[in-house]
This record gives sequence, C-alpha cells and structure tokens, in this order.
Amino acid sequence: MSKKASNARRDFLTRISQGTALAATGGLVWMYLLNQQARATPFAIRPPGSLAESDFNARCIKCGQCVDACPYDT
Repeated sequence: MSKKASNARRDFLTRISQGTALAATGGLVWMYLLNQQARATPFAIRPPGSLAESDFNARCIKCGQCVDACPYDT
C-alpha cells in the first residue's frame, strides 16, 4: 500500500472512531438527563379555591376529574 493510501485509510478510521465515540457520549448524556428529569418532583395541580395543600392532598384520590373539568387546558 502506498503511504498516501495508508494515511487516507488511517484518517478515515480515525474519523469513524471519533464519530462513534461522540455518538456514544451523546447517548449517555441524553440518558442521564432523561433519568434526572424522571426523578424530578412532579408539579401538583390543585383546583382554584381548593383546600389548603396538606388537606387537599389528604383528601385527593387522584381520579383526574378536576383536570377534566378545568377550563384552562391543563
């Protein structure tokens, strides 16, 4: 093999390896961020004029009817 062809092959394999490493790193970072987002505390929605938060949470059965009835597209 000529030196020019050998260098071209080496450059090609180097670029492929760099691209693969970059894609793998990006995938790992993306998975980490999704995992952190899943662990985040969910935002609790309470109807306007409802009880105090502790009382509302004690009585809420999480049926979703308040979300269905809400006129604000929650």
